Amino acid sequence: MNDYTEMTIETYLAERLTKEIAAYEKKSHFHRAWFIVFKVIQIIVLALVPILASLPIPCFKLLAVIASCLVLVLEALLAVSNHKDKWRIYHATSKELASEKFTFETTSGIYNKEKLTEDRFALLVDRCENIIKNKE
Repeated sequence: MNDYTEMTIETYLAERLTKEIAAYEKKSHFHRAWFIVFKVIQIIVLALVPILASLPIPCFKLLAVIASCLVLVLEALLAVSNHKDKWRIYHATSKELASEKFTFETTSGIYNKEKLTEDRFALLVDRCENIIKNKE
């Protein structure tokens, strides 16, 4: 088991914070990609519905009904999977953690040089771990 009580600033930044930022960004890209795939399929299928319905061949009318049902199923899957919300939450979390890291590394804002290094580090860990805990 790891002893985290002696973790250095560099170790925390590299082993925890940078990896968390990358993980949230990866999750964000995953959910964004699926959201876009679902929406593109919906748009294409919806564009085909009036074309299929207007053709005089009876089987095309059935295809139009099936296409309409497919759009409904896709919308239900989007609602259940929450890809759009997850994409936005993970992206915002990644950016929030990256901002904390940048502010800490530049010793600006709440991490200004007037504070002791240990105090700045403890504040960074506290803030970042709260962000991670609240977004899970």
